[in-house]
Amino acid sequence: MAKLLWGLLCDRIIVDRETNATSHIDVIDSIIVEKFPTVLFRAALALMWKAERENEELQIRILVNWPGATEAIVVEPDKFPFEGLTHRFNLTVNNIKIEEAGELSFEVKHFVNGKWKKADKFSYPITQIKEMKSTE
Repeated sequence: MAKLLWGLLCDRIIVDRETNATSHIDVIDSIIVEKFPTVLFRAALALMWKAERENEELQIRILVNWPGATEAIVVEPDKFPFEGLTHRFNLTVNNIKIEEAGELSFEVKHFVNGKWKKADKFSYPITQIKEMKSTE
């Protein structure tokens, strides 16, 4: 059974076509906005999976949720085989309208023995910046 090793949220992910090296640009640990509602123009979730054996297949489902969402975005790519013992999966979400403070979350599941099993959940707080008062 494949295991999720880590997940990272950033502004964008660049994968070099020749070397397959990956760059995670502007890592996000929280989202601070000036006012609500606002739009999160782009966020990219990077996941690293490890297989128990070569050619293992992996089927995943990611639920993306945020404050003010009427329902989660569900991303369920086709089942894919590992080409080695590790596999990267990158997901970019665009133009998410955020109505209020709360958290942006990515719940990652994988299909194991005929059932969806939670692999992990990555949550990022969304807050409004406090106005700075002048001391003059």
